[in-house]
Amino acid sequence: MLAPAPAPGAGVRTLLQGQPPAMVLPRTSNQPVLPRWYYFAADFILVQLAILLVWPGSGRISRTRLVVVAALILTACVLGMAGCLSRPARDSAD
Repeated sequence: MLAPAPAPGAGVRTLLQGQPPAMVLPRTSNQPVLPRWYYFAADFILVQLAILLVWPGSGRISRTRLVVVAALILTACVLGMAGCLSRPARDSAD
């Protein structure tokens, strides 16, 4: 005949009792997602790209180029402000 089924282990018994699982919240970090210099480097690169788009133009700048340059400068401003307003990275010993 069939052998008797083995008794369930402790983990299975806990699951079958219907107790709610213990909530483990993720540990929040005090360090920012990106280092501050990333923002400033991106700011510098975007301003340099805007200068390269405007520099060779002799005379009037086309509307398309003007819109692209304005978008680059606006994005660079936002990234520069994000770099200034972000918290500095702390040592891991804190």
